[in-house]
Amino acid sequence: MRRLILGLVLIIVALILSLPQFQSGQEPGDGSLSRIDTVRLYLHREDKIMTLPLEEYLVGVVAAEMPAEFPEAALKAQAVAARTYAVKRLAAGGVANPEHPGANL
Repeated sequence: MRRLILGLVLIIVALILSLPQFQSGQEPGDGSLSRIDTVRLYLHREDKIMTLPLEEYLVGVVAAEMPAEFPEAALKAQAVAARTYAVKRLAAGGVANPEHPGANL
């Protein structure tokens, strides 16, 4: 029950974060957000940076964060939260990572 509530909270946060785009009249896909289709991910165990499609990254994040047996709505909420985090971070030109230069997540 606790995880379901957390999933619902994540959905609400993701929706709130996307409100400014809709209020400004931007169409989804306009601007730089439509070009964000890959991420550079630092792999701690292998000590290397890997480039992979955003969708593949999201599958890995959701799998790492919660079991597949969770309700579908909770899994979708986690995917929305992970996508929102990644896109917001990448849309700003990425966040400098002094410990792992070249990685943006």
